Order: sequence, then structure tokens, then C-alpha cells
Amino acid sequence: MPDTPTSVTVRTYRAPAVSGAPRLQGLPGIAEIRGPDEQSVEVFFHDTEDLRLARAGVSLQRRPGAQPGEVGEWLVELPGEDEPLRVSSDGDDAQQVPQAVLAWVRAHSRGHQLVPVAHTKTTITRRGLADADGAVRARLTAHAVSAQTLGESSTVDSWYWIAVELDAPDPTLLGALEARLDDVGAMRAAPALPMRRLFADRLDGLKPSSRPRVRLHRKATAAETVCAALRAQVRALRDLDAPVRRAEPDAVHQMRVATRRLRAMLRAFGQVVDRDATADLYAELRWLSGVLAEARDQEVVQQRVEALLHDTPADQVLGPIAAQLTRQFARDQAEAHARVLDELDTDRYATLLDALERLVSDPPLTPLAARRGRDLLPRMVGKVARRVDRAMAAADREPEGPERDAALHGVRKAARRARYAAETVVPLLGGDARRTAQRFEQMGDVLGDHHDTVRTRALLRTLGAQGHGEGHNGFTFGLWHEREAHAAQRIEAELPAIWRAASRGKQRRWMS
Repeated sequence: MPDTPTSVTVRTYRAPAVSGAPRLQGLPGIAEIRGPDEQSVEVFFHDTEDLRLARAGVSLQRRPGAQPGEVGEWLVELPGEDEPLRVSSDGDDAQQVPQAVLAWVRAHSRGHQLVPVAHTKTTITRRGLADADGAVRARLTAHAVSAQTLGESSTVDSWYWIAVELDAPDPTLLGALEARLDDVGAMRAAPALPMRRLFADRLDGLKPSSRPRVRLHRKATAAETVCAALRAQVRALRDLDAPVRRAEPDAVHQMRVATRRLRAMLRAFGQVVDRDATADLYAELRWLSGVLAEARDQEVVQQRVEALLHDTPADQVLGPIAAQLTRQFARDQAEAHARVLDELDTDRYATLLDALERLVSDPPLTPLAARRGRDLLPRMVGKVARRVDRAMAAADREPEGPERDAALHGVRKAARRARYAAETVVPLLGGDARRTAQRFEQMGDVLGDHHDTVRTRALLRTLGAQGHGEGHNGFTFGLWHEREAHAAQRIEAELPAIWRAASRGKQRRWMS
């Protein structure tokens, strides 16, 4: 019989530093107080002198071993990560920030030296509250924290907080516990974060890219609308840096999407955020997108070829195809990732991140930016949408072959820019803009599949030639090449109907 799921209740309370633990004897349903069990935790917080990590919501901690000779560890807490990243600290260099940790926070530190900026010692005291049957009904964990800043000047602080955890809802016990906590001056509050508490005067003014997302209202100005979208993508790009370095699935793709969205918004809304003032930034975003392109394209082509292998009957797979693919993709993947890491470690990349922070903290707005977004932005989206029409008409004039493939790839990029522009104004215009964005997304996805067939066919020709040179039968690669060619033809046959749906007058009425 499956266990009955329980609902855990956790509440935290701030208490005066000298209050001590509440009286626990005589609580309803509690027959035994277990503990106290004590543990001491020491933490050194590292950051740049201007607290770049803390400003970005990043925490870098070194925790020495609890006992002499015990291995300590480094912890990195990054925005969007459910669990901290951990690296052991041992040996003579235990106090030096490990290279792996430096890489995880480089998008935030950007070459600035990381030094110890704060030190805390916390005494953690745990108590269990058990009933007459010996079952633990609740747990109290008290944290007595003493902290100080490090550097030329030092400030000292201390605080005390208590966490109450109940494995199942018990209003009577919880009410009695809260009454005892009230007796020692404890009140409901979130635990104080050491860096936030120690450096409150320096961290109050968060950069716009680090602020929580703001819900736009329908009367928002053009500047508010565009800048909110820019902040979201700058945040996404920065937060994806560590996942890209760790080669997490889809991280390269998502970072590339963020660069594309930023470029699309700067281009589409250049009359709001001055296009001339962001020309250099646009070029650098294009550079970063190119850096990521090879690794992303390699991922996509690998997935397509592996799918072809999976779907092909065994009697049609001639020669050591699987082994050849494994060698090829392992080498390509490693080389592509290494090239990405090389570029992410450059001053050029750090300078780009600085420029993006300046963009969202002090955007170069035009006089039009103060106008209501609903009145101004739809026409700008319409201008981007019309570029898709022109690109599609140009592609139709190209004969079948590489020139047409390149022209269709141009249509794909135009459709993608139109989609991103329409999505930017969805908070203002709702369903009309959302439906338009979806149409262009469908068009971009279909053309993306077409472009993937082009790249896959190129790789298959290379693999076939390699196999032939090694004396293997090239039948299977030729078979796959033909299947990819047929897939491209089907896509081209479907494309006119998809384009008509996206370009229909009724669909675009809101842009006029």
C-alpha cells in the first residue's frame, strides 16, 4: 500500500539575539523533547570589491571543514538554479577560488578579483518534538549568527532566527508553538541573508537587469515596454553563462535565442531605443550569436542524424555507421564547446556584458519613447512583418539549389525577427499580437527544419566521402541524404499556405 503523502509546514521567525530557545515543555500532544543537537558552520563570502555578485543575486561561499584536516567546499548559488554548485576545497590552495568556480561566476565578476568580503559563524541547534508513540511531530532549528564584513574597515552584527517544521498540518500544535515563540520576542519573518544584511546600504540600488520582472499595464509607454523586454533578455543571457560552460543540454541554444531577441528588439524598436547609439552593441551581439552558432548547429545536425539511424532498418545500415557517427560527433561536440569557452573567457565577451548592463540601466531613449506603447509600437512591428513578405517574394524568384536554400534561410531570419517584435508588445495588445507571433513562430519553425536539412545533407556528404575513403559502403549515407532532400521538398510545398496565414490582412490589421 503506498504511503499517504504528507504536507510539510515550514515557518521561520526572527528573534532577538539574546532571546534563546522558547520553552517547549507541556506542548499539546508532545511527550518528549529530543536534543538539542548542535552544529557550527563557518562561511566566508567572496565577491568583487564593488559586490558585483551580490548585486546579481549570486552567492559565492567557502565553507572550511568543520574539523582540522576535514575537506571543505565552495558553494555557488546562481539565479534560476535549484541547488548550489559545489566544489571541494582541499590542500594548500584551499582558500584560492577554484578555476571551475571562477568560470561559473565569470559572467558576473567579468575579470574583477574575487576576495573575501564577509565572514559568518552560525551555531545551529536542532530539537525534535515527539508524541507518546515516539513519532516526531515537529522540529525546531535555531540559528545564532555572528557576522562581520572584511576589508579595510569591518562591521560586526549578530542575529537569531528559528525555523519550525511540521510534517503534517497541526493547527493546535503550531498555535501553541507560536505562542511560546511570542514569549521570547520572535515574530514571523524570512531568514536574513548575510550579504544583504551586512551590505544593505550598498545593495539597495539594484541594477535594472537584476530587478524582478514588472508586469506591464496597457497604458505603458513605448520605453517601458521595450526596456522591460530588453531587461528580461539581458538577464537570461547572463544567467545562461554558467549552464553553457557546464555544457548543459539546450543551454547554448537558449543563450543564442537571447542574443537574437536582443538584436531583433534593437533593430525593430530603434525609434524608441536609439538605433545609432546601439549600433556597436548590435554588432557585438551578432558576434556572440556567431560564436554560439557552430555549437548549436552541431547539436541540431547530430540529433537529426541520430534520428535517421534510429528509424532505419538494420539491413539498410551498411558498415560501421554507428561507430563512425560516435567518433565524429564526440570530436565535433568537444571542439565546438571548447571554441565557445575560449570566446566566453575573452575581454570582448566581458565588455559586451558590461555594455548590456549599461543599456538596461541607462538606455539611450529617443523623444518618441515617452509616447504610449499601444499608439507607437504596432506600426514598428508592421514594418518588420513587411520585411518577411519581401524576403519571401525574393525567395520565390530563386531557382531550386543553394541560392534558394540561402534565400529561404533569409525568410526564416526575417520571420523570427517579426515573431520577437510581436511578442514584445503582447503585454500591451494581448491576443492580436500573440496570434501574429504564433504565425511567425510556425513559419520560422518550418523554415528552421528546412535549414536543418541543408546542413544535415552537407554533413552526410562529408561522412559518405570519409566512409568511402576508408573502404566502407556509402549506401546508408546516400539513403539518408535522399530522405533529407525529400523532407526539404515537403517543407517547400507546405510553405506558401503557412506564409498566407501569417500575411493575411485580417491577421495584421492591428499593426496599422
